[in-house]
Amino acid sequence: MTEKRVVKKQIPYDKCIFHVDIDSEKGDKIRIRFPVRAARKILKASGKLPLPQDALQEIDLKELMEAVAACLDEEVAGDFVTVETAGGTHVRVYVDEQ
Repeated sequence: MTEKRVVKKQIPYDKCIFHVDIDSEKGDKIRIRFPVRAARKILKASGKLPLPQDALQEIDLKELMEAVAACLDEEVAGDFVTVETAGGTHVRVYVDEQ
């Protein structure tokens, strides 16, 4: 009997999806999605991503953007930034195929 192997085709990194999930201490749930290629262009042009500033008051956005840019440059997949503030805000930044 022959065993069938399923090989998942890996898509190019620029075609993956960049995600930012924010659950604020006020109960807001914010989900932001960009193709990686677009996120890279936005970061390169402006140095930041269009994120809701009021939901991220406890977070050093400059440091966050530097970390995100470095991870995108290195083509990191999966979770690469997770922040939980003392105030209860949870931020998850990651790249996956969807």
